[in-house]
Amino acid sequence: MGPRSGHILLILAASLAGAGLWAGPPGTEYLEHIEEVFLTEAGALKLAFPGADKVESRARRFTAEERSRIEERLGWALSGDTVTVHQGFKDGGPQGRAVVMEEIGKFKPITFMVKASNDGKVERVDVMVYRESVGAEVRRARFTRQFRGKTTRDPLRINRDILNVTGATMSVQAVTAGVKKALVILETLDGR
Repeated sequence: MGPRSGHILLILAASLAGAGLWAGPPGTEYLEHIEEVFLTEAGALKLAFPGADKVESRARRFTAEERSRIEERLGWALSGDTVTVHQGFKDGGPQGRAVVMEEIGKFKPITFMVKASNDGKVERVDVMVYRESVGAEVRRARFTRQFRGKTTRDPLRINRDILNVTGATMSVQAVTAGVKKALVILETLDGR
């Protein structure tokens, strides 16, 4: 095969890709843009705080000490330095808090809300936006309900206290890490 053959193959591949008949080398099919929106932030907050009289949202920038403490407890570095904490109130009393997390699955971020009770137990996890071509099973209640009642004292590890979903291991890892991160952030902001 001479240099001219290489050019012909390149032109052929470009033509097929342009016509939508060739998607690229194996494995690149996951790079296509897919975005499934299951819940808006407003919708997720309604699920997190049913019947709330009001929901207050407050953006917090971590102090250097808070950031260091969070990273030490998690065992990995934070990618950002702010979080928005949503707190619901009903009849004047707090209904717990919720944070929106965004963690990378296989290639793309998964956006989800973690709602914790006043005593730091997970009450619900809702996947809001899923951007991968496979693994969206992590949005189903069958998967998310296993986080209920979990705290920072639980391992929150696949195949220990969180069951894996076949074909969605990286998504399961991402959501599990995000739930753990949310709980650690909320506890740290409380000074615990």
